[in-house]
Amino acid sequence: THDISCLDDLEDTPVRDWVDFAGSELDDALRACSNNSAPGPDHITWEHLKALNKDHDVHHVFLSLANACLRVGCWPSTFKESLSVIIPKPGKPSYAVPKAYRPIVLLNTLGKLIEKMLSNRIQFDGINLDIFHPNQIGGVRQRSTEDAGVFLTHYVRAGWARGLKTSVVAFDLAQFFPSLNHEVLLAIIRKLGFPQNVITFFESYLVGRRTVYSWNAFRSDPRQADVGSKDVDTNCIALRRAYKIIFELFTKFALVLEHDKSEVFHFDRSHNPPNPSIDLGYAPYTGNTPLKPKPFWRYLGFYFDRKLSFHE
Repeated sequence: THDISCLDDLEDTPVRDWVDFAGSELDDALRACSNNSAPGPDHITWEHLKALNKDHDVHHVFLSLANACLRVGCWPSTFKESLSVIIPKPGKPSYAVPKAYRPIVLLNTLGKLIEKMLSNRIQFDGINLDIFHPNQIGGVRQRSTEDAGVFLTHYVRAGWARGLKTSVVAFDLAQFFPSLNHEVLLAIIRKLGFPQNVITFFESYLVGRRTVYSWNAFRSDPRQADVGSKDVDTNCIALRRAYKIIFELFTKFALVLEHDKSEVFHFDRSHNPPNPSIDLGYAPYTGNTPLKPKPFWRYLGFYFDRKLSFHE
């Protein structure tokens, strides 16, 4: 179940027209694609598309198709077909559980090109119209995990300069994209001022997807694949309150926190500082089984220690 009433507190962005894609948007999206990427069920590579796009008439057909998809609000069924290649994750102690494997989804290449054009346009709108939250780093151009790590390091050091201590709780969502509720996503798109034809497009884009699973020489039948000045003790209280907000918000969106990826870490450069566990108020990290901090924290490719020395 989900509850989107929390979106009522957000101001509606005025509805704006959707402008057709320009030829330069197609060319820019195609130019950025690597020729080494594996093709999908259509067996068409990026190199093929780049060669075809040099012809003026073919370029016009590609562009007309992309604009027609958004204009009428429809995602063709051929672009909803995919091949899911199952690859084992390296270094796992056991391969008897599904989480020890990673599916790589290969889509039809022309559909991927239109998706890239759409992604670039939404990125432009998001930045140009100030739609993205200023604290959002993931999924935003010109922002990276390095930026997140540097920001966190700066925040901790700025707190130290004021005599404060910083604690962090990190968490992950279980199966975010497969779990994302369509009604929630469409409500957010509508809230952000996208016109009805774009909303209708995403209604079509999200459903009717089918994939064939490939594992070594095995190929499955097509399957449905539709597509969401404080001390450390005071910090723990504040983090518990913040976690409660996050937990309840995601519960309303019918999303599930992946608890085995939740972490807490206390930054503290004082001598022999406390390193308390935190009761998050929700199972499994509550009561007699609180979330315990680690001596080092590996996050976003960084290895943080409590004093930010970045030394082993």
